[in-house]
Formats: sequence, structure tokens, C-alpha cells
Amino acid sequence: GATDANSATAPLHAVNPEPIPGLPYELVPISGEVVEEGSGTPLAGVVVSLGGENLDGQLQPLDSFVTDQEGLFSGWLADFGPEMPLVFVLDIPGRPSTPPVPVDTSSLEPVTLTVPPGGQLAYLVLDQDQKPIPAKLELRQNGSLKRRLWAGNDERTVDAVPGTFDLTVSRGYEYSIHTETIDVKTGQTTVVEVTLERLLDTTGFLSVDTHLHAAPSSDSDIAVPKRLVTVAGEGLEIAVATDHEVISDWYWAIADADLEGFVNTIIGQEGTCTLPKHINMFPVEPWFHIDARGGIPRWYGKDIDEVFEMLWDRGAQVVCLNHPRGGGGYLTLIDYN
Repeated sequence: GATDANSATAPLHAVNPEPIPGLPYELVPISGEVVEEGSGTPLAGVVVSLGGENLDGQLQPLDSFVTDQEGLFSGWLADFGPEMPLVFVLDIPGRPSTPPVPVDTSSLEPVTLTVPPGGQLAYLVLDQDQKPIPAKLELRQNGSLKRRLWAGNDERTVDAVPGTFDLTVSRGYEYSIHTETIDVKTGQTTVVEVTLERLLDTTGFLSVDTHLHAAPSSDSDIAVPKRLVTVAGEGLEIAVATDHEVISDWYWAIADADLEGFVNTIIGQEGTCTLPKHINMFPVEPWFHIDARGGIPRWYGKDIDEVFEMLWDRGAQVVCLNHPRGGGGYLTLIDYN
């Protein structure tokens, strides 16, 4: 689709009007707005999901809209009739949850969806020299994780659900851990400023993760800048990009995430070999003259010595067998003791 998921609904209907055999559907126009309860303030960028129950009674997402700057959404609704009643579901980070709203497919009138007002949380994490640093903030209630936030090298303000939370602020293994209880109140901003001390001197060493995925990988939907934010917030300094079956350079995202001086990247790739299972290689350069995936090694039909040789020939300086025990890994398959 051109914009949100619903922008693909009409084109899909044109080519496949009966995806469930014996249950054709029609498209009906639908529109509405999302506003804050009480004030009526329109809310932009809200994902409005359409859900329906499966045979086990579990709510499953079927379609979604995203509200514009005026809090409006519109499109086409796939109406399967009374056999499949639908509901609107709103899940907005930092706002209290709302119950599903039944969809009236017989009415063409715009629907108004309301969201309870929330509070705000402003946070800044500093080192012992009072300089901003990336860090991880976790909000819990009764021991259950409710939200995870990431600090950068500036103060950040986000919408927050009102309530009392146990806050933990950390930055990996080298820094102190801060804990406190905070209260977020409706219509107010709670300010948190935390100083973390460097407890472990790692001069001459760099912390590295050699197995990371982001949006270029088929098994990840986290944008590359956000991945680097999480990396820096955990105190990692070198992020090796090892996306499945694609060789991509994450370096551009350092500036995008405003993380210069905190993290660097290395280009790699995870070969998703059926056998001998997954293998990482790094560092390598993308070869876009070969294909759009950066010239990934074609491991199909090769055994382990041929795969390793191919990765060395590709220019890799490090080649490693991933999770060799888990899920029927190679060492398990050959009964390696």
C-alpha cells in the first residue's frame, strides 16, 4: 500500500475477492477520527487496527489505518457480514488502554474513537561528568515490565500512562544501576534526571555483539537507527550487522540516531544455511553489482567445508557457526561431544 496497511485493501480485493473459500466479501467505505477524551484534541499518527476473532476466540489483527495530522483516517472496510464481526483496537504507547470498539458496517457515518488523557515523562541520563549518555529505562508495576525507553545524548519527553512505577535505569555491565519509584499524573510532566557511574574501567577494550538483526533482515521489523539506539543503551560499542541473506551497511544510522562517539558498526551477514545451519561472516563489503542483497554467498547445495571456503573467499575475516546446539544445530546433528 502507498501509506498504511488499509491502502492495500482495495487493490487486494480487486484481484482476490474471495480469499476464504465460500466467504466472499464486499468493500464498504469507512472513516473516522481519534481524539483525546475530554479535550477533543485530535491525535496524529495513531494506529487504528481492525480485528476479528479466530476460531479459538482470540482477537487477530486484519487491517489498520494511521491517523493524519488532524487525527482523521479513512479507507475501505472488508465486510464479511455477520459471520465475522469486527472491532476497532487502539494501542497507543504512553496512553491508557481502551476496550475494543465494535464496528458498525451498516453505517457510513464517520466514527469517533476517544483515548483517555495521559501524562508525560521527561528523562535525561548523565555520566559522572554530567554528560548525557545512552541508557535503558524500564518501568514496572508489581514486577511486570510495562514499558522500555531509551535515553540518548539529550533530554527526551514522551507520553506516559498515569500511575506509580518502579523505574530502573541501566547501561550494560560497566555502569551502576539506578532504581526509584516515580508517579506519573494525568496532564502533568514527571521529570527524571539520573546519573550513572562508570564502575568498570575497560580502557583498551570494546564491547561487541557479533550477531544482530534489524529491518533489512526477514525476521526483524526494528528500524536500523532504533537498533543502534538499543545497542548504545546497553553499553555496546561495536554492532556487527548480520542480517539474514542481506549484506547492508548500518553506518549511516549512527548520525541518524545521533550516536556519534558512542557506537560504531561492522558490515557482516548471517548465511541462513539449512545445513550446516546459520553461519555469520564479517567484515565484508556489499557487492551491489552482483545483486540488490549485496552479493550474498549462495550456499544452496553446498556442504560445510564448501560453505566456509566460500565465505573466506567472499573476504570475511571472521566466520562463525551460530547456535550450533539449538534447534538441531550442526554439532547436535554430528553427535559432537
